[in-house]
Amino acid sequence: GLYIVLAGALAEHAGVASRRSRRLSIGDVFGGAALLAGRPAEVDVVAESKAWLMMLGENRLRRLVAAHPR
Repeated sequence: GLYIVLAGALAEHAGVASRRSRRLSIGDVFGGAALLAGRPAEVDVVAESKAWLMMLGENRLRRLVAAHPR
């Protein structure tokens, strides 16, 4: 799915070494590129504190992209 951070802090870990490559916070989005490409995500995302996320599934995301192609 496509995830939108509504509250809290998360860390995005990429690669085998699993070093934190990016901190995610309110308003950040992740998961969309892999979802639209039809492949598994290449990163792991871990909550660093209590977090609230909104998730859009594949069908909903594809309908939104089709309705708003820009």
